[in-house]
Amino acid sequence: MYKKCQQPTLHLHPDADDVLPKEPAGEVIIIETRDEVGPHNSMQQSSFITGVRRHLSQCYYWHCERWLRVVCWCEPHGSGTRNTNSSLLLNFARSRRLRIAGSWYQRPELHRWTWYSNAGGVAKEIDHILVSTRWRILQNCRVYRSAEFFGTDHRLVVATLKLHVKSRRISRGNHSVFHLEKLKDLTCAHEYAVAVSNRFDVLGALGDPVELWDTFKRETLQAAMECIGERPRSRRSFVSTETQEKIEESRAARLAGNRDQHRALSRRTRTLLRRDKERYVRSLAEDVEGHLNANDLRPAYRALKKLRSKSPSRASAIRTADGRLVSDMDGQMARWAEYFGQLFTVDPPTEQLHTTGLQAVDADPPPIDETAPSLDEVREAVAKLKGGKAAGVCNISAELLRDGGEAMIRGLHAVLTAVWQSGTIPPDWKRGLVVPIWKGKGDRQDCNNYRGITLLSVPGKVLAHLLLTRIRSHLVKHQRPQQSGFTPGKSTTDRILALRILVERRREFRQGMLAAYVDLKKAFDSVHRKSLWDLLRLRGIPARTIGLITGLYSGTESAVKCGAGVSSFFPVNTGVREGCVLAPSLLNACMDWVLDKVVDQSDCGASVDNTKITDLVFADDAVIFAESLEVLVMALEALHEEAKPLGLEVSWLKTKVQVFGDLLDEAVQSVHACGEDIEILESFTYLGSAVHNDGGSRQEVLRWIGIAHGVMDSLSGSIWRCRYLCRRTKIRIFKSLVIPVLLYGCETWTLNSDLKRRINAFAIPEAHPDHTYPCSSHKTTNSGEPVDVGTQMSQPVSHAETKTHKTFFHASAAKKNKMLREAFKEKVLPGDKSVRKYTGFLSKNILNGIFKIIQKKVVKINYWKGPKQFNNKSKQSSRGKSKRSSVFDEFLITVIYIREAMEMEVLADLFGVSQSHVSCVITTWINILYDIFKRWLKYPTAENVRKNLPENYPSKYSDTRVILDCTEFFTVKPKNALHKLQHILIISTTILSNFW
Repeated sequence: MYKKCQQPTLHLHPDADDVLPKEPAGEVIIIETRDEVGPHNSMQQSSFITGVRRHLSQCYYWHCERWLRVVCWCEPHGSGTRNTNSSLLLNFARSRRLRIAGSWYQRPELHRWTWYSNAGGVAKEIDHILVSTRWRILQNCRVYRSAEFFGTDHRLVVATLKLHVKSRRISRGNHSVFHLEKLKDLTCAHEYAVAVSNRFDVLGALGDPVELWDTFKRETLQAAMECIGERPRSRRSFVSTETQEKIEESRAARLAGNRDQHRALSRRTRTLLRRDKERYVRSLAEDVEGHLNANDLRPAYRALKKLRSKSPSRASAIRTADGRLVSDMDGQMARWAEYFGQLFTVDPPTEQLHTTGLQAVDADPPPIDETAPSLDEVREAVAKLKGGKAAGVCNISAELLRDGGEAMIRGLHAVLTAVWQSGTIPPDWKRGLVVPIWKGKGDRQDCNNYRGITLLSVPGKVLAHLLLTRIRSHLVKHQRPQQSGFTPGKSTTDRILALRILVERRREFRQGMLAAYVDLKKAFDSVHRKSLWDLLRLRGIPARTIGLITGLYSGTESAVKCGAGVSSFFPVNTGVREGCVLAPSLLNACMDWVLDKVVDQSDCGASVDNTKITDLVFADDAVIFAESLEVLVMALEALHEEAKPLGLEVSWLKTKVQVFGDLLDEAVQSVHACGEDIEILESFTYLGSAVHNDGGSRQEVLRWIGIAHGVMDSLSGSIWRCRYLCRRTKIRIFKSLVIPVLLYGCETWTLNSDLKRRINAFAIPEAHPDHTYPCSSHKTTNSGEPVDVGTQMSQPVSHAETKTHKTFFHASAAKKNKMLREAFKEKVLPGDKSVRKYTGFLSKNILNGIFKIIQKKVVKINYWKGPKQFNNKSKQSSRGKSKRSSVFDEFLITVIYIREAMEMEVLADLFGVSQSHVSCVITTWINILYDIFKRWLKYPTAENVRKNLPENYPSKYSDTRVILDCTEFFTVKPKNALHKLQHILIISTTILSNFW
C-alpha cells in the first residue's frame, strides 16, 4: 500500500495513524518522507508526506524469527540542529519502531543533500527513508546526483535492503543425533562406559525379550545424552578462528575510516584464507588417499562430491502420481510413503515352488550350531559393525555399542540370548527407515528418479551377523562356482576377467557364441519369502536358525525419512531386507536354484578346451552363454518359468543379447523369446565394464578416459584453477580421485601400444589445456619404471600393470576359484602372441627348442640357498607350499621374471611353489642363462649408429664423426647379469631365434 499526501508547513499528516496503523507481526514497514523535519535539521521547509509499503504478506513471512531489538532511532550522523518538526519526526519514528536510514551512514555533503534551489545557492536534506527496526534489512542509504529527473528539484535517495529469510527449523521429534565425534576422546568414552555400567544393573532382573530390549534401549540413550549430548549444527566453512578475527578487525578498521590499517588487514586476511583453504583440501586429499589404499571407497566419493565445482541442490517439492506439485512437509511425507509402499508391494506368485521329493543337503561336520550365542561371539559381531553409519528406528548407532565397554557387551548379550531362546523379535528390529537418494539423473521432482536406502536397527544387525556367521560357510560351500556376488575371495573383477578371457579364447579359435545379459525386476524386493525358507531347508539349514531368520522377516514395516520428517509406517511382506547382512546370501540361494534349473533344462554354455562355462553371476546380474540361438532362447524361457515360483520376474526391456562371431546375420536386430523381442547390442556394460563384441578393450579404455576427463572438468573451478592450492596438493588430489577412475577395471584390459599411449597421454598437460595440473616429461628409473620428473609419479600404465599382476596373484591364490585360475593359465601361454609378450621369444616352438638345448646343460643344478634369515622369512610367507617345480617351470619362471618383472609372490602362487623356492630358482637360473647367452650379447658399433641416423643427417653434417667410446654409450650398457639378460631377451630376440 502506498499513499501520498501533502499538508502545510510544520504540520504532520493528520491521518498518520490511519495511514500507518500499529505494525502487525511479521510485516516489514518502509516509509518514504519528504518534509522540512529532518532528524537534526532546522532549515527544512516543506510538507510531510507519508507512504506505507508493506512488503511480504504475513502468510509468507510467518516463519521469520520474532525478536525485538532496541536501537537508536537516529544515529549520530544527522545534520543541523533539532527543531519542532524534527522532534515530531523522531517521536513518530520511536513510536512506530522505525529507523531513519540516512542518519546511520557518514556521507559527504554531496551525498546527503536531497534538494537544491533553482539558483543553486541553497541545498538541504529534506527527503528521508524510514525502515522498520525489527528486521535488520537496511544495508546502505545515499543520494545519487546523476539520477536527476525533469520537472523536479529533488535528488534520488536510494536505500539498499536485504531480506534475511530465516529457514524453518523442523523438530527432530524423538530422534536425537548424538555428537559421536566426542567418543574419540578417551575421557568421554570412559565416562560413557561407566554410565552404561551403572545403568545396566537392572537388566538382570528382566526375562521378557521385549521388556528387556525396551530397558536396554532407554538406558543406552539416556547414558548417551548425558555423556555425549546432541551434535551441534555443523559449520561448513573451512575458515579458521584466527582468520575470522582478522576479518572482524578489517571490517572495524574500514568503518573507523583507518584506510592504511584496513589495507594491511585485508592483505593479511587474504593470506590466511589461502592458507585455510589449502589446509582443508590437503587434509581432505590425504584422508582420501589413505582410504583408497585401504580399499575404502566411500570417503573418496564423498570427497569428490565436496570438491566439485557445482553441488546439486535438493528439490524443494515433489510431484504426486497425477503430476501435482507438493511443497508442504506433510504432503511430501504422504507422497513418499505412497510411492515406496507401492514399490515394495509385490503380488505373491501364482505358482508354488516344487520341492516334493527333494532331500535336504546334509550338513558337513561340524554341524551348524543352534545354541545361544556366547559372549565372545557377541563381542566379535559388534566389532564387525561399521562406524559412520546412520542409526535406525531405535537411534542406537554402532559407536554407542562399541564404546560402551564390557557392560554394553554383557547387556546386549542378555538381550540376544533372550531373543534366541524365545524366538520373539523386538518390534524395533523389524522396522526400517527408507531414505530417498537421487539417482543423479532425471527430474528431481519425480519420485521414480530416487532409490531408497533402508536404515535398520543396529542391535538387530548384530543378531543378523550372528546368524550369518553360523550358516555362511555352509552356504558358500554349496554355492554354485559361477556365483561370485558377496562371496569371500571373489569380486566383480573376477566375473569381468572371466568373461573377457572367454571371449578372447573363443575368438582365437574362430568360434562364435551368444551372451544374454538378464535383468530381473526388483530382485531384492520381490523374493517370495515362504519359497525362500523352503530353499534354506533344502540347503540343510537347521529349523531353529530358519525360525530366527523368519522372525526377523515377519511383520516387517518401513517408513520414509526425508530430512527431519518421518512418514507413517507401511507393511513390507516381500523381498529380502535392504541393509541386512543376510540379504545377499539369501538372494544367492534363490539365484542358484533358478540357474541350476535353467542349466538342467537347456544345453546352454560355451566350451573352451573341454571346459564348458554355462553362465557368470554376480548377485542378481547374470549372463547366460550359448553356442546357438535356439539354445539361448530355450535357456531364457526356462529362466522365465523357473523364476516365477520365487517371485522373480525377468525385465525383457532391460535384458540384452550380444553376439560374438558370425552366428547371426547382420539383418537380425532382436531375439524373440517368451513373446518378447530382446535387443541385440554390439557393446554392453557388464558390472561397470563395457564388453564389445570384437573382444577388444579399446572401447572400454576410451570410455574410462572420457569419464576421467569428466572428473577433471568437475574439479576444474574448485581445484585445478584454484590459486590457493600448491602444486603438491593438486598432484595428491589427482592421484587420489582421478587415477582410480581412469584405471577402473584395468586388470581385465588387453592393452596394445596405442592404448598404452592414450592412457599415458591423459597425464600430460597437453591433454588438459584448460587446467593447471602440472606434469612434465618422464624418465626411467633403475627399476625400469617410467616416473614423472617433476611430480615423481609413475605413468598410469605402470599402475595398470601392477594391478593386473595383483589380480593374477589373487586368481592363482584362490584355490576354490577354479574357473578364473584355469582361464588365467589358458591366457599365459596359449599361442605365439602370448609367448612373445611374457617371455620375449618369437614363438612357442622357439621357446621349446631353446629349452631343449639348455636342458642338456642344467642336468644337475646347485641351487643358491641364501642366508638362514632369508629362508626363515620366506617360509613364513610361503603359505605352506613346499612343492618343487619342474625344470621347464623353473626356466619359465626365470624368463617371465626377466621379461615382465613380475613379483615373486605372484610367480610363487601361479606355479604353486613357495616364494623362497622362486627366489632360489631366479638367482640360480640368471647366472646359468647369462653364461649360455653371453656370447650373443652385442652392442651397436659405430657403423650401426651411423646407419640408423636420420636420412638427412650424413648429408647435412658430413664432417661429424660418431664416437662410440663416449660417456653416453657407457651409461646405457647393462652392468649385472639380470640387466644383460633383459637386453638379450628384449633387444636380441632375432639372434636367439637364429641360435635355435
